[in-house]
Amino acid sequence: MPIIKTLNKKGQVKQYTQLDTNSTPQVANRVANLYKAIVGTPSQVSSYLATHSSISSALNYIEPGDKILLLNNTYTENVTVNKKCLIEGGGNNTTIRGDLVLASGSDYSTIRKLEVNGNITLNSNSSFLRNCFQSRVVN
Repeated sequence: MPIIKTLNKKGQVKQYTQLDTNSTPQVANRVANLYKAIVGTPSQVSSYLATHSSISSALNYIEPGDKILLLNNTYTENVTVNKKCLIEGGGNNTTIRGDLVLASGSDYSTIRKLEVNGNITLNSNSSFLRNCFQSRVVN
């Protein structure tokens, strides 16, 4: 995926990921501006296609109300959401292999477009799971 470099108002170089190779730079910039954190593989982070290599590190980085995009990948970790946010899978093959906990403080959070291969625990008020499904590995 190509990278788009632009200058912000302070003259600093900002790098954005063009998530869809058919999209225009304007579309890619809008996508990058929608999400505070983009999670991918370590190689995607080192090539600036993602900002974090784990969901937990992205959750620690964001502020309440921010959005996280998960690039198509399997993320093997237990995820605890403890602040209001949106976590969105980037496609049909986005999987959390581990437990997902929406803890106190994650009220009005939305998790969408991903598979959770583990337990899902809701300990918050008014959080939403949309277009998600839970699967279990049978040994």
